[in-house]
Amino acid sequence: MIEKTLILLGLKEKEVAIYLEIMKLGKTTPAQVATISGINRATVYSVCKSLIKKGLIEEDLGGPTRQLVALPPAELTILVEKEKRRLSRKEELVTQAIAELNDLPLNTQYSIPKIRFIEEENIDLKSEAPKWDESMLKTDPTKTWWGFQDKSFVGLYEDWIDWYWSRAHEDISLKLLSNQNVKEETVMQRHSPRREVKFFDNKTQFTAATWVLGEYLIMLYTKDRPYYMIEIHNPTLAHNYRELFKNIWEKY
Repeated sequence: MIEKTLILLGLKEKEVAIYLEIMKLGKTTPAQVATISGINRATVYSVCKSLIKKGLIEEDLGGPTRQLVALPPAELTILVEKEKRRLSRKEELVTQAIAELNDLPLNTQYSIPKIRFIEEENIDLKSEAPKWDESMLKTDPTKTWWGFQDKSFVGLYEDWIDWYWSRAHEDISLKLLSNQNVKEETVMQRHSPRREVKFFDNKTQFTAATWVLGEYLIMLYTKDRPYYMIEIHNPTLAHNYRELFKNIWEKY
C-alpha cells in the first residue's frame, strides 16, 4: 500500500523503491542500496539526487564515505507544500497570461469584442482620447473619425471639441454626419478643414452619436439624462462600420 501511496504523491517507482530501502536501513551508502535493491549504482546515484532535491533524504558527508539518511516521515508534507507553491505560481502565470492575451492585437479570423458601459458620472473624453488617437494612427489608413452624432453632443461638449482639436495629431481628421444646427456650423468653422460635418435633412433625426475610431466603436447618448457611453474594442466591427460610413459620406 505504501508504494501506491507514494506514487500517488508524485514519486516514481524507482524513487519509491530506493526511498523505502534507505528508510529501512536508517543510514546507508549508495552502493549498499544498489546491492539490496538490485538497481544499478548509476541509477541509484541519479535517483538519490532527485530524492535529495525533493527533500526526502539527505547526505551525511561527515564520515569517510558518503552516507544516505532518510528524513522523518513527517517531512513528506514538503511534497504538498511544493505542490501548493507550484499551483500558486501557475495561478499567477494564468492571470498574467490572460491580461497579456487581452492586450494583444486581435488579428485572427474572428475576435471577441471587449465592451465597456460607462455611466454619465464616469464619462471622461479627455482621458479616453489619447487611446482612440493611437488606434486611429496605427490601424486606420484614413486616420479619420467616421460616424454620426445628434446635435445635443456639440451643445454639451463644445469645450471638449475645442480642446481635442487644439492637441490632436496633425494627420487626424473628422468626417461626421449630423442634423442641421447653428452650434455645429460655428464649431465646424473654427476647426475647418480637418473637422468636416455633413448635415442630413431634418427628416432624419439622430438621437445619439456613433463614432468609428481605429479599432474602437463608440456610442454616446447625450440627448436625455442619464447620459451613457458604450465602447466596443473590436477590429472587425470597427472595419465594417468604417466602410459603411465612408460609403455614405462619399455618396451623400
